[in-house]
Amino acid sequence: MPLVSGDENGFPDLFRIGFGMKDGTDPVTVWVSHEALEDWEPRATDGHMAIFERQRSIIESIASEKYDAKKIQRDGSVLVTSADVDARP
Repeated sequence: MPLVSGDENGFPDLFRIGFGMKDGTDPVTVWVSHEALEDWEPRATDGHMAIFERQRSIIESIASEKYDAKKIQRDGSVLVTSADVDARP
């Protein structure tokens, strides 16, 4: 079952930004690395949160694909990395 967007805003961590999605009614935490965000917009000067907001729909799509493929972290979260950005057409 694909993940659906949650209403949660992104929250920063030391090397990543997290946000919530849902599998039905079950919450799923998604993380996107700062490196992945920088890969999307290497010339951005307005920070990781701004890139996250602009790229959120793509990040959510990647997270849902990874979740469906059972590519999750031990804690049940999904991590979107540079490798995921590089794999996009």
